[in-house]
Amino acid sequence: MADSAGSAGAAQSALDAVQRYPREAIAIAQRVLAAGRAVAGDERSTAERAIGLALRELNDLPGALRHLRRAERAATTPRARALARMSLGYVLANAGRTAAALRAVTAALPQLTGADAGRARMQRGVVLHYRGRYDEAVRDYSLAVDIAQREGDRLLEARARNNRGLLNAHRGARGRDDDLARSAAIFEGLGLDLAAADARWNLGIAAGQRGDTVGALRCFAEVEREYRRLAVPRPALLLDRFELLLSVPLLDEAVEVAAVAVRELNRRGMASDLAEALLARARAALLAGDLDTATGTAAQARARFRRQGRRIWAAFARHVELRAEFRRGTRSAALLTALVRTAGQLDATGWPGPALTTRIDAGR
Repeated sequence: MADSAGSAGAAQSALDAVQRYPREAIAIAQRVLAAGRAVAGDERSTAERAIGLALRELNDLPGALRHLRRAERAATTPRARALARMSLGYVLANAGRTAAALRAVTAALPQLTGADAGRARMQRGVVLHYRGRYDEAVRDYSLAVDIAQREGDRLLEARARNNRGLLNAHRGARGRDDDLARSAAIFEGLGLDLAAADARWNLGIAAGQRGDTVGALRCFAEVEREYRRLAVPRPALLLDRFELLLSVPLLDEAVEVAAVAVRELNRRGMASDLAEALLARARAALLAGDLDTATGTAAQARARFRRQGRRIWAAFARHVELRAEFRRGTRSAALLTALVRTAGQLDATGWPGPALTTRIDAGR
C-alpha cells in the first residue's frame, strides 16, 4: 500500500507537471488514484484536479470537467475543496458556462489565503475576461500579480501577467508587451515550455494589434513549430490567425481558417471558442458577399453568446447579422429599429467602430 506522504507528493508532482508535460501529469495522477483507499481524500482530490487541468491543456473539456467535479467531491478539507472549485470555474468558463464559472471561483475565494488566493483571483479574472467585464478582470489580474510578488510565487506572477498582457493587447492598452515578455521569460526560466509558447503567441497577437502584421505572422509561425514539438493542440489559436488575415486583408485565407476553426472547436467541445469561431465565419462570409452564411452563422453565434452570458459578443454578432440583412436589400421599420438598438448596445460595451458602421446603415 502507498503511504500517505508518498501519495501526497506524487499527486502534487502530477499537478506541477500539467503545463510541462500534460500527458505525463495524467499518467502520474492515474498511478496515485490506482492505489485506491490507501490514498487520502485530499490527495485523491489533487490527483483528479491534475488530470482535469491536464485534459484542459489537451483541449478535452468534457473530460476535464468530469475529473474536476470528482476532485471537488473527493476533497475532505475546505482548502482542497476550494482549490478544486477554482479549477472547475476556469474550465467551466472555457466551456462557455461563464455564470456557473463565476459562482464557482467566487465561492472558492473566502477559503483561500496567500498564493492560493492569488491563483483564485487570477482565475476569477479569466472568467470576468470571458464575460466582457474587462476593467474588473484587469483588477483581479493585478491583485494576483501583487500577491505573487509578495509571496515569491514566480509561476503565479507569470500566469497573471500573461493574462493581463493579453487582455490589454486586445484593448490596445499600454504595457501589454512588457507583461507578455516578462511572462514568457519567467515561464522559460521555470522550464515551462508550453506556457512560454503560449505567452510568445500572445506577443504575436500584440504585434498584430499594433499593425505589425509581418512580425505577428513570424511569431505565430515560430510558436506553431513549438506546439508541434510539444505535441499539444491549440485549435483556439486559429482565431488569432483569422483576425490577422482579416486585417491585411487576405479574405480567402481568412474564410478557410474560420471554417477549420469551427470544425475543430466543435469536435473538441470548446463551446466558448466555438461561438467566437462562428462569429469569425460570419464576418468573413459578410465580406465575401455570402450573405446567407453570414446571416445564419451570426445568428448561431449570437444564440451561443447569449447562453454563455456574453452580452458584448452577442451585440457584435447581432451587428454582423443586421449588416448582412441590410446588404441583402432588406429595408423595413423593424430592421431600422434593430440597427439603432444594436448601435446603442455596441457603444455601451466599448465597441465604437462597429457601432458607427451600424448607425451608418441605419441612416442609409
